Amino acid sequence: MNLPSAHPLRRAAALSLLLTLAVAGSGCKKVIDEIKPKLPEATQDGKQTYGCMLDGKLWLPASDHTLLPPLDADLTSGGFTLTASDDHNDAPGWEEFTLTLNTTTFAPGTYTLNNGFAASYWSRGNDLSNMESFMAGSGNQGTLTITKVEPRTTTTTVLGNTVTSRFTVVSGTFEFTATGTGGKTITVKDGRFDVKAY
Repeated sequence: MNLPSAHPLRRAAALSLLLTLAVAGSGCKKVIDEIKPKLPEATQDGKQTYGCMLDGKLWLPASDHTLLPPLDADLTSGGFTLTASDDHNDAPGWEEFTLTLNTTTFAPGTYTLNNGFAASYWSRGNDLSNMESFMAGSGNQGTLTITKVEPRTTTTTVLGNTVTSRFTVVSGTFEFTATGTGGKTITVKDGRFDVKAY
């Protein structure tokens, strides 16, 4: 009786092990890719999203404070202001973006810096040190594109009472450069937001 030698069996076992590791490894990579922070989709439904690339790095708003939401959007007869902040406890400090559109005829369209659109970014350490402030001014480039402006109403029941909320979905994209007080320039690209403005 001829039994197969151990050598081909070892080779088959090693090949099987490598194949299993390759399949398992690719599955882990897919899971990691799924949970890895990334820019939000460019939606237009009031999903309360915001994100951009700040000097080539992903920037997303976050907050650990119930009374201090990471996004605040205001729509008035004089224009639109969106503030996005990152002040969660794990952050090295506090960061904040402000996008402003000064116009009495708020509508979808593209607005350029110094023609209604203004933008700023600032950061500081948790101990209030290392304050840096950047303003998008006349020497900078930038655009804000409003893709959707849609008034909406929702009705909910709270403790047996009907509560009606009125808000406006405002969605768009943005990019700009801004210069700090020390002359340093930041670049903001691939910005997008989808918010409820009150």
